[in-house]
Amino acid sequence: MKEINIIPKKYFIEIKPHMSNHNFDGLIYIHFDTNNKLNEIILDSVKLKILKCELITENKELNLTDFHTTDSNLIINHKISNNTSATLKIHYTGKVSDDLKGLYFSSYNANNKKEILLSTQFEPTDARKVIPCVDHPNYKAIFSLKLIIPTELNAISNMPVINEKAISKSLKEIEFSESPIMSTYLLFFAIGKISSKEIKTKQGVLIRVWATDNKEKFSDFALETSVKLLDYFESYFGVKYPLPKLDHIAIPDFAAGAMENWGCISYRENALLVDPGNSSLQTKQLVAAIIAHEMAHMWFGDLVTMSWWNDLWLNESFASWMGDKAISNIHPEWDVWTKFILDDTNRAFELDALDNSHPIEQAVDNPDEIGQLFDAISYSKGASLIRMLENYLGESIFQKGIQIYIKEHAYKNTTTDDLWNALSMNSDTNVKNLMDNWTKKTGFPLIELTKNDNNEYELNQTKFSLNENFENQSDWIIPIKYYSKTNNEKIENSKLISNKSNKINEISKKPSDITIFNENSAGFYKIIYPENLLKNLISKITANINTIPSEERLGLLSDAYILLKANKISPKYYLNLLTAFVTENNPYIWKYLCGSLRSIDLKLHETMIYKNYFSYISGFLNNVYLERLGTDSEIAWDFKNTTSETEQLTKATLLENLSYYQNKDITTKAKKIFNNYHSGNKEKIHPNLKRPLFLSVAYEGQSSNFDKIWKLYLESDSQEEKSLYLGSLTQFNNSEKISFLLNQVLTNDIRKHDIASVMLGIANNKIGHELSWNFLKENWNKIIELCGDGFQVNYVVTLPSRFQTKNSYQEVNNFYKENPLSAASMSIQQTLERIQNNITWIDTNLENFKKSL
Repeated sequence: MKEINIIPKKYFIEIKPHMSNHNFDGLIYIHFDTNNKLNEIILDSVKLKILKCELITENKELNLTDFHTTDSNLIINHKISNNTSATLKIHYTGKVSDDLKGLYFSSYNANNKKEILLSTQFEPTDARKVIPCVDHPNYKAIFSLKLIIPTELNAISNMPVINEKAISKSLKEIEFSESPIMSTYLLFFAIGKISSKEIKTKQGVLIRVWATDNKEKFSDFALETSVKLLDYFESYFGVKYPLPKLDHIAIPDFAAGAMENWGCISYRENALLVDPGNSSLQTKQLVAAIIAHEMAHMWFGDLVTMSWWNDLWLNESFASWMGDKAISNIHPEWDVWTKFILDDTNRAFELDALDNSHPIEQAVDNPDEIGQLFDAISYSKGASLIRMLENYLGESIFQKGIQIYIKEHAYKNTTTDDLWNALSMNSDTNVKNLMDNWTKKTGFPLIELTKNDNNEYELNQTKFSLNENFENQSDWIIPIKYYSKTNNEKIENSKLISNKSNKINEISKKPSDITIFNENSAGFYKIIYPENLLKNLISKITANINTIPSEERLGLLSDAYILLKANKISPKYYLNLLTAFVTENNPYIWKYLCGSLRSIDLKLHETMIYKNYFSYISGFLNNVYLERLGTDSEIAWDFKNTTSETEQLTKATLLENLSYYQNKDITTKAKKIFNNYHSGNKEKIHPNLKRPLFLSVAYEGQSSNFDKIWKLYLESDSQEEKSLYLGSLTQFNNSEKISFLLNQVLTNDIRKHDIASVMLGIANNKIGHELSWNFLKENWNKIIELCGDGFQVNYVVTLPSRFQTKNSYQEVNNFYKENPLSAASMSIQQTLERIQNNITWIDTNLENFKKSL
């Protein structure tokens, strides 16, 4: 890869796809400047056939014949003087791929006929597969696009259509208005039989939702959500939405969840479309969160863009946090911040606890390195740090800093320091000094609290590690917000601690008080509380579950679980802690609690104490069942007496896990409901009950029921339903059927964008782990070809993460040494570390678990 040496100012692009042949003709004019004297012109270009190059200056047009392409560049040998402005005109052809990158095609069935949709996906470095360009985020330019397409098709792009005309009986030309200055990875267009529904905001911004096969009828939720979000973001950022319209488009085949193309956001179908009569609350929450994330990008990422991919977190972390903040505003009943801790903060802790994690600000040079940054560190850890920083600085000061940042850097590129400088302007805090040690190194602090004879709390920080032999060499500047509460009186305080050992004067003298050292669980650190303080806190929660907020209850649980994983608390302690949560009402806390129990379940599955563990957890959940749901399974599988949708989610989580741990009342009733469903009585199942119902059937593992669900999957035209069916199929307790499902990954019956989720789902099935690993080894080349070099392959290589013997570690290590994969090198090292951690954990805890059960 050679260094780029021109500065593009404008691109005029003309694309003519040949729908049936999966290729296209391209013509591009690149207006550019030079700062230095050049002997050659270098552009990013991958898999494009260059037919002709011309150089246009004020005085002449010159045909350039001395050019060649490499794997990554177009190199034109021609001398140009410094401080020159000129235009390159390039004729070329390219391929329409099926790998979900560049310009690619999706296929779908409409009225029993196969149809094709063409769309683009350019982030991070795939614009160069469609246009010769300078494909770097810091080389922003203006784009003008013209498409020549069959007359029966529609096309959309970042900007509105300004001209459409027939150029023959079968072809038409569609011209879009000129874009603002933006990065190449944000350019987008789609061509196909698409239709839309629309709405306008109070400010006159046109918002549309596009889909294939008339599925735009499921767009009302997305449209209503978008209008509310646009108003919120304009108010929060203090900057009007910069474009005249905002399109959302649902694409049948799409690698990620969505993509923030400026003015034209692309999505998977089940990340945008909501069927009001059949979609679950979880689907609505997912769709709202994804739309909010992508719309936040319209300012934070598109209007203001990171200079290079080492600052990817500036885009993704902020959009994740900002999206949730907006959803919390328009849906306060969803308890977004507890869900944020579940989905983001705990996800970040899990990855960042590994020695093979990486800093948020990570130096990268090539596309393989860039692709690996799209992970829980760049998204979830960064979002959690932003939440911590806002919590420490205060909402008003933080918002003012963000508004300064947006206004000063609009249509420009930035680095992390630019954000820190803006946030420092209205604050007494040197934000860069505070945050550099969080973004430039891996890991997070573990704070151990002790109480000395002077009634002071001593806070000793070390770097958290799952590896007992890890040598701690890190200290953080930690913004701690803490409080003590007696009845209705709450005393709050905050402090920056920076030394290994720090002291805080006790803020309450009364032993009955509640003292919390991570208010709202907003800090990105873990705590070991003194035994007496913790016992007091647990007794209070046991007596009244709402003694502390749900965010802090979840924080308490997640602290305990990760400490159990690090062998810093006993299994008996963790299992006893669960009893404090029998009356818990929050669905996200139940999801985390049950998830931790299931994670332990998978670790102990192949050990001699598994039956005892299974029986213990079954007994615990059965007690919860009697306490919460009663003894009538008819009522348990009914929402008639459940007043809120979040209560329904709690009940659904309990039903799913009661089924897993073989509560006969629950599973017997589930089979009866499923049989009615399969007979055509679909309306009788509440949308929020479908997931636990199908999983209950899967856990039983009956072959005939697998076949019924597989048939439902094949026949459904709803991506939400397909995801539901496919997810339940991966959990079938039936090795023959799991082997069948693995083989379907290699067929067209499972879309490419679902390959990783299917294989990971199977790997997390007790009977599927070994099967999925063997399948991956036997079909390695084909699976890697199907997954490509993006995030899917980084998920697939983690399949053996649950192994827990030295022999299996050696087997996995040898296989990956013999089959190196640069696009997933970091994920492979993390997988090997997880296996090693499993080995250590089993060796350390097996006897302790045996004594605790």
